[in-house]
Parts: sequence; structure tokens; C-alpha cells
Amino acid sequence: MKEKMGAGITAEIYLWNDKEIVKLFHNHIQESLIEKEFFASKEVQNLGLPAPKVGDKISYQDRTGIIYEKIDGVTLTEQLAKNPMNVKKEAKRFAEFHFQIHSQKSNAFSDIRETLISHINHCDRFTSEQKENIATYMEALPTNQAVCHMDFHPDNILISERGPVVIDWMTAGFGNPFADVARTVIILKHAYLPASIPESVKQGIIALRHAFCEEYVNEYLTLSKGTWKDIESWFLPIMAARLIEGIPEEEKDDLYKQVISLL
Repeated sequence: MKEKMGAGITAEIYLWNDKEIVKLFHNHIQESLIEKEFFASKEVQNLGLPAPKVGDKISYQDRTGIIYEKIDGVTLTEQLAKNPMNVKKEAKRFAEFHFQIHSQKSNAFSDIRETLISHINHCDRFTSEQKENIATYMEALPTNQAVCHMDFHPDNILISERGPVVIDWMTAGFGNPFADVARTVIILKHAYLPASIPESVKQGIIALRHAFCEEYVNEYLTLSKGTWKDIESWFLPIMAARLIEGIPEEEKDDLYKQVISLL
């Protein structure tokens, strides 16, 4: 194994050889979640979606890893930082890419509704009655068998010579594509930036993200012939489920207030 290329909440990325990387998961990540990502990556590959080719699942120094094709490129976030004037063009391409994924149907993944309910049930901020109300609300929402990434944001898009490539399929499922879009909107509009970033820089990033989000939503609704209400209807369960994720407590507090206002 060669040099470290990056790190995130769930894993570290190392260069495995000249053509492959290994995603080496932290020890606290459940084996079932790693297996879910491995299965999802295989299924995505079988469907011909633009994702890195997946190799073997391995054990390395008492940690589990997955071998992936090495993709040479930059994230869409990095691309936007270098060329912020291209925000409209990149947002439209982002929407087209998301819509392309949703055109694929598969029930080989987990049902996103079941995953959302499981996450909400594990959140200790809600009472039993509130959890039941959210579940009842979600049961009335329209379902589908579209492939949903469920963590589709610019950091998970690599711009390579062969075009955009989507990474991190651990959260993939099948269901209503507007649920997937709703999660993207929530991340773009509400995800907190690191405290180390100067306030003046933060404001610029937030403005860019909001402009990107607006163009993305407009283009996606044009392609899907959907409405803002289709997306907005999923905010309650998506926000509620996000409260068990490894995001800042202040962000959780803000999301919790919005969930309560929607109940």
C-alpha cells in the first residue's frame, strides 16, 4: 500500500497500485455497512452507471477495505472553487447526471423508506409519538424503484477525462427520486462549513452553494417534469433521518427545529 490520498468520516483512501485505490474503513464502521457499500458498488457497475470499477473486499492490518479503480480527476467542489463563474453550467450538468442515475430501476438495493425509518427510530431526539407520525407521513408519499444515491453532492462527483464519475455508494437505495433530490438540497443549503474557514470566505461559499442549488433544482424539475412540492414533501423524513449522522451538533439543532416545525 502506498501513500494516503484522503480521509473522511467512514474511511481513509490509500493508493493501492498505479491503477487502483483502497478505501480502508475505520474500525468503528459496522461490517454490515461495508458489505452494503460493496454490494451497491457491484450493482451500480452491473447497471453501467458512471462509477469506479470495484475490485475485491480485503482485510488489511485488522481493517476492512474495498479496492476501487483509481479515477484521475478533481471533485466538482474543487472545479467550482477554481471557476465559480461556471456555476450555472456545472449545476445543470449536475442535474442531468442525477436524472440519468434516476432513469435506472432496480430493487436489488435497500428500500430508502425502510432505511429512513430505521435511522429515525435510532434518533433519541424524537419521542415515540413523533417517530410514528413521521413514519405515517412518509407512508403516504409516492414510491418508485429508481436507483437513488442518497448522498449526491459535489464532493462525491469526480470530473475525469471520461466525464463525471460518482463515488461513495454506501447509502444507495431504490425509491422515489425526489427523496434523493431533497437530500441533495438539504446538504447544499444546510450543511455547516468547518469552523476553521474565515467568516468572509464562508459567506462566499454559502452564496455559491445556494446559486448552484437553485440552478440544479430548476434544471432537474425541467428534466423530470416535477414540481418543487415533489421535492419539498420529502424534507421532513430526510431531515429527521440526517440527525443520526456525524454532522456538527449545531447543524443537528437547526435541522431538529425544522423537523419539529413540519410535524
